[in-house]
Amino acid sequence: ELRDGGIARFGELGFPTTKQEAWRFTSVAPLVETRFALAPVPGTRYPVHADIEPFLLGDGPRLVFVDGSFRPALSRAAGLPAGARVESLASALMTDPAPIREHLGKYAGFADRPFAALNTAFVRDGAFVHVPAQVTAQEPIQLLFLSTPTADGARLVAHPRNLIVIEREARATVVETYAALGEGVYWTNAVTEIVAGEGARADYYRVQRESDRAYHVAVTDVHQGRDS
Repeated sequence: ELRDGGIARFGELGFPTTKQEAWRFTSVAPLVETRFALAPVPGTRYPVHADIEPFLLGDGPRLVFVDGSFRPALSRAAGLPAGARVESLASALMTDPAPIREHLGKYAGFADRPFAALNTAFVRDGAFVHVPAQVTAQEPIQLLFLSTPTADGARLVAHPRNLIVIEREARATVVETYAALGEGVYWTNAVTEIVAGEGARADYYRVQRESDRAYHVAVTDVHQGRDS
């Protein structure tokens, strides 16, 4: 239902132009004029841990995605408190979808935001972080999104979709990192929804270490409870 609604709305909105107030000083014409292909599911050989090490915060919990696809071999669950979930959105939807259905798509509206609509239309995977009520995650949780520009010149687009839920009086720090293993042209179109319950403390950071030739469009929406 989300995908259908997203593609229908994008079809109505199209790409934004400088005639619209929100985009008056930002032309997306270079992006629109470039032909992109959806990133395929990558193989298992590349990258390896040595490739991602320069982008890591340490040995704490992390999810690693390559061209939009989850890579469990490069991810790590160590350091999570009891009851906390840090997993791929696609996997979480299969194992326990209830908390995702409660929040996904409820805050990142796309009625007047074409890039959010496009992300919703192609949502495939991303990060799901859930810290239960009154639980503290001591170490930062890193969400690492890597792009691998190809030597053959193919220009890929990925649409990561992230949902971060920090429940009542819980504490967590999440660092969303976008980086490139190469200098080619690619496009990341990300949407992140953050829910902070009553009295919760959610520290959120976004780090961009991408190719100078990359396009990056992102929507981040936060829903906060009282005293959060």
